Amino acid sequence: RAPRGARLNVVERYAFDVPIERPLGLALVDKRGAGAYVEEVTPGLNADRTGVDIRPGDQIVEISIPGEFESYDVEEWSFDDILDLLRAIESNELVLTFARDEVVNQAEALDFEQMSYWQRRREADKKRAKGKGADFFDKLDVRMLAPRDIRIDNARALGEGSFGIVYRGQWDPSDTLGQGPVDVVAKRANKRVQGAEELLEAELAISALAAREAAASCAAFVGCAVVGAEEEGQLYKGELNAGLWLVWEFAGSATLDGFFPLAEATAADLAARLGLLSGDDDGDADADAAPTPPPPRKGGLLAVFSKASPERAPPPPASDAGALLRLCVQAVMSQLLQALRGLHRAGIVHRDVKPSNMLLYEPTQTTTTTTTTTTTKPGAPPYFKLIDLGAAAECLQEGINYGPGAGPCDPNFCMLDENFLLPDAVREEEVAAASRADLKRLWKRHEPYKFDLFSAGVVLMQLGCPALQSPAQLPDFLDALARCDYDLARCREELRLDAPVLDAGGGAGWELAAGLLCRREKRLSAQQALKHAFFKTSAR
Repeated sequence: RAPRGARLNVVERYAFDVPIERPLGLALVDKRGAGAYVEEVTPGLNADRTGVDIRPGDQIVEISIPGEFESYDVEEWSFDDILDLLRAIESNELVLTFARDEVVNQAEALDFEQMSYWQRRREADKKRAKGKGADFFDKLDVRMLAPRDIRIDNARALGEGSFGIVYRGQWDPSDTLGQGPVDVVAKRANKRVQGAEELLEAELAISALAAREAAASCAAFVGCAVVGAEEEGQLYKGELNAGLWLVWEFAGSATLDGFFPLAEATAADLAARLGLLSGDDDGDADADAAPTPPPPRKGGLLAVFSKASPERAPPPPASDAGALLRLCVQAVMSQLLQALRGLHRAGIVHRDVKPSNMLLYEPTQTTTTTTTTTTTKPGAPPYFKLIDLGAAAECLQEGINYGPGAGPCDPNFCMLDENFLLPDAVREEEVAAASRADLKRLWKRHEPYKFDLFSAGVVLMQLGCPALQSPAQLPDFLDALARCDYDLARCREELRLDAPVLDAGGGAGWELAAGLLCRREKRLSAQQALKHAFFKTSAR
């Protein structure tokens, strides 16, 4: 296996010209708002008919019109400007110059264990689906959206994951009574990744389950659209191209990592956005109840924590930045643990918990899910939800993306020797043929959901220790933790970690972190963690 975070070199760039007619038959994407890169060459359309080997990842660096002197060097243009130019040129014939980077080695080291895991998962899921009928995924309780009702914003990708590409857009359903368009996030498979379509189908199944049984934990899932070849459009025109699209409500773009470095200077801003500074306490959220976000209502501080304590101090003044920082850490962790508790009760392991997957969700009057409409009180402050179920596993009903051995993980947020949900000692056939009763026994015996709790412990350490808020520092921390056999007290002493937020209440924060960053058999569940003394510690 390549060492953590290994990077290998990319070499040599060369360019080539392609005479082409409209419609181009190319799906284009940007990289951080700049450039126009090929995402897909549509079979049978003009780019494909040129006979030139245009590949995903090729960049358009120049645009010219045959027979005319002028050409446009667009290599450093913004994505929007390139699209505007393509729309403005009236000629039906163009010459596009593409640049390609020839790669000697991959930009990131391949994790062959994880590749093998996904291959096994796809085969197991196909066998399970075949046993239930060929329309296994079609039987999901999910809203089917009309492709014509969805528009993509300038084909600009919000981000790209291991197998999917995410876009911002609008959904304007023709069957509603004048509600107007809804801002959405749409995800499609990355055609450059082998098996991406099957993985997106699995994410559909898990997202549908989360929408039914853990809607408070994740971004609101709207439904999916299946675009056939006969009705596909072109991304650069804002239309959906062929394939499966998953659609969620857009409810904000701020993620927890965007608040890093989280220090006293930024605590007041985050506390205000989370609604933690209002004063009329009306009691606490019950730690044993199902999550009913947004946790901070008009009660502010107390609505975030478990069981009220009559002597607890009121929220600190905005000038008390240290107390506000502690208050923010308690609130964020409480919301994360509530989200995980909801997912785990539904039998879902997220498997990619980290600050960039914690969305500061901004509630609106109504939130559409696959089966219900949930009304939120006007003025409810934002709160954190989990996003991106692309690596998630469903463990109690069908066993989707679920099996023994090393699986997908972010090495900065998992235990180095525990990157699995089920150990290798469990036979693949045992899971593939498991009934729901069998799956429940595996869940109780091996506690796969505790994979997420280690990740939550890393998030807590980042929140409490400014030195760990840079991803570059996490590998050293996890290596040291492993050397100390996951004894956080020893690791803290070795690295001389300073975290005043975790020192409060006699070190209650350190105690909670230790209960999350230990071996799985001793690790706290989300329910147990929510009852920890750290959440009862005065913000002063």
